[in-house]
This record gives sequence, structure tokens and C-alpha cells, in this order.
Amino acid sequence: MLPSIIGYVSKDSAFKAELKKLHTGDTRENPLIFPHVCPASLSFMVALVAAQNKGGRRIWAIADSLPTQERVAAELAVWDTKGIFVPEREVHINNGLSDPDLAAERLEALHAITAEHKDPTVIITTAAGLQQTAPLLTRDSAEILTLHTGDEYPPEQLTALLTEHGFDRVDQVIARSQWSLRGGILDVFPLQSAWPLRLEFFGDELESIRIFEIDSQLSTKKIESAELILEEPPADRLLKDFIAPQDWIISLPGSGVPGDVVIFETPPDVVD
Repeated sequence: MLPSIIGYVSKDSAFKAELKKLHTGDTRENPLIFPHVCPASLSFMVALVAAQNKGGRRIWAIADSLPTQERVAAELAVWDTKGIFVPEREVHINNGLSDPDLAAERLEALHAITAEHKDPTVIITTAAGLQQTAPLLTRDSAEILTLHTGDEYPPEQLTALLTEHGFDRVDQVIARSQWSLRGGILDVFPLQSAWPLRLEFFGDELESIRIFEIDSQLSTKKIESAELILEEPPADRLLKDFIAPQDWIISLPGSGVPGDVVIFETPPDVVD
């Protein structure tokens, strides 16, 4: 029911005339302006713009802060809109310890940005995040290993490759960058993954790939393919450099980022 509201609003004469400009005008120079948008409606406005995307382009929703970024990302699912949440890179002070889960989430998000998507995708980040450096992760990168069930991957070659990229052999996998081999079963925890993988072989043939839990060591889900980031490439570009000319940018309130769509809680010409 809720996603259908997007369709109703898109057909409204006032909205329809404005949204049409996304396809007919130069919105980088003359952006669509949506004033008086309350915080609770931001995810709806992002989903509304995303619904106009029929060309497979990416949409960048730029927030002013982490709370706004988190709220929009969490609520997009309500409107049946796919989103990629890109955390800001941690800034270490006084040699503070990094959060491995946050680093993995960021790595997976950066990988997803460069992957091929058949459906429109919204990338949610912050204005500060756009100015941070990031690595380019594509499927043909040497740092990424793609596995498919039914294909042949000699386990001894896989384990040698993992070791070459700094993965540690252990008796039981409990952390990222670890692997364990027991007969024809290879457990491995990729750098970008929230869960480790269990690869089951018959000879050199990969028979199955399963996600498993660290605590119980029990498999929870069977998948047909998996991508393992073996090593993080150098962060040699800014996140804003990932924005393609055909992509749409949604500037959320307070972000200050020029966009194809600019959303205000209060119009800029209103003075308290």
C-alpha cells in the first residue's frame, strides 16, 4: 500500500511537472527545489525521486549528518526502495582502535557501488563522507575473488591465495581474515562480510557455499555465489569521484552539496 503512494504522488500534476525536469532539463544547473519538507518525509522524497529513475543510473542522497543518513537509509525500505548505506571512514585519535564491523560495512558498501545493478539504487552518504578517500573495488580487481558453485577451485590453491593476501590459518574461524580447512570443507571470513562462509568441495568442484554463524558454527543460509575481498586496495580517490555524470544527486537539508534535487526544511530565502 505505502509504495503505491509514490505512484499517486508522481501522477499529481504539480509533482509530475517538476519531476519531468529530471529527464528533460539540466538539473545540475537548475535543480528541482522542494521546500518545507519535514524530517519525517525525507525518505519519501528520496524514494519519489528514485521512482523516476528508469535508466539504471545511481542516485546519491547526501545528508548533513549521521543521524539523518541513518534515518533515511532505515526508512527507504518502507517505500520499497533499495539503498546502500556508506559509513564515513573512521578518524583515529590518539591511536584509537578501529571498529572492524564498521570497516567491513564500508568496504562492502564501496564494493556494492561499483557492482552492476539492474534496479535503481540509492546511495546514502554524508557531505563529509564525499570528501573522504576510498578504494575502487570492481569485479575484475585482483583483490576480489568470485566463487560460483559447480566451478572448480583446487582448495590448496585457494588456501595459498588466502595466505598470500594475509589471511591466517586457524582451527576455528571466528574473525575476518581467517580460514580453516577440514577435509573438503574450507571456512573463510572475507574482509567485507558480516558473516563467514563455508565452502564444501567434492575434489576440486565447489559443491556448496553456505553462510554460518560464528558462535554456533552452524550453517544458516545456502547461496550460489560469493565475492571475497582479499585485500583492500589503496584509497586513491575521493568518494565524490564515484559520482558519474548521468547519476542524480539529492541534496538533503543542511548538506550544502549542489544537486539535481535540493530539499529544504525551510526555504533559503526565509529569515527567522
